[in-house]
Amino acid sequence: MRRTRLPLGPKWNTHSINFVRDRRRFIVKNQESTFMGKFAQQQGQSVHGHGYMGLSWGAASLRGWCPRNDDTFVAGEPAGLVNHAVFGVFDGHGLQGGDKAARLVSRGLHRLIFAEHRKSGGLSEEKLAKAFNSMDLYLRRCRPSKKTNFKFSGTCAAVVVVGNADIVIANLGDSEVVGKKGRLTRIHNCEDPYEASRIITNGGFICNDQRVNGRLIPTRAFGDFCLKKGLTKDKPILSCTPEITRIPRKDAGEFIVVGSDGIFDALSESSVIEYCEKNRHLTSKQLAEHIVDRAIGCGSQDNATCIVIRLSDPLRRSASATAPVESSIRTLGMLQNHS
Repeated sequence: MRRTRLPLGPKWNTHSINFVRDRRRFIVKNQESTFMGKFAQQQGQSVHGHGYMGLSWGAASLRGWCPRNDDTFVAGEPAGLVNHAVFGVFDGHGLQGGDKAARLVSRGLHRLIFAEHRKSGGLSEEKLAKAFNSMDLYLRRCRPSKKTNFKFSGTCAAVVVVGNADIVIANLGDSEVVGKKGRLTRIHNCEDPYEASRIITNGGFICNDQRVNGRLIPTRAFGDFCLKKGLTKDKPILSCTPEITRIPRKDAGEFIVVGSDGIFDALSESSVIEYCEKNRHLTSKQLAEHIVDRAIGCGSQDNATCIVIRLSDPLRRSASATAPVESSIRTLGMLQNHS
């Protein structure tokens, strides 16, 4: 499969755990951790980190009862995005490269976000949507192979960009972001009246258990180009335009949880946040591991992946108040999981 080069950003070395480039430290997680799923009895993957913005985060993933894990997550403070942290869960689907679609988007999307941020000096909703569309175009230009064809596979995405003043959330598909006020994203599937109306208006149909053209449950996703040809070029059946929400950081509460549908098919949004609030003594990584484990134990039949973001970590608050801006640029806490 031929891959066109993404603009800007570092090249990810998937075989290295630590490496240095341009005085920025990258941590790439591609090995199994010692966390064992209590119910699935399989070895999972989990990472943790902290930043100079008073943040701490933890992420965990289990393939559950599926033959493979198509989920990928990325979390950290990318170089170039001053005083910003990026978190994302990418839920791949399709037998012809859903896992590869999720992996490519997790590696490339934050770099495109950085490129748009660099052009305008800020991160507006329009620039974030443009980064999503550019990532989808990158997948379209990938040459198909026997095992990979993004015409019939793709990935959903839930991305959270945390700044000093506000939090921007971009959602594509059925992965979710939840916080103190409940669900912070809207699920994009055919059960939503607006999404169902848009599908039909753009020339599609819904059948086979509420699926787009009888094939796909999410109504927005990267890839799946066989479903994106609508009546007109600017109105595709399957959309890659994210739904973007901006909230003040001071009103977001202590925890934000980003999860794939494997989490919230088994657990309610309120129960996840309540569990985090009742177990503040645990680290963000431990909370993420327990949530994933509980989802599998409560009957989730899908891959289960989540990121727990602690917005006001008292252990990091003192460090964030004294950390120079230059250090936050040079030190990168990017943690990425490769399924």
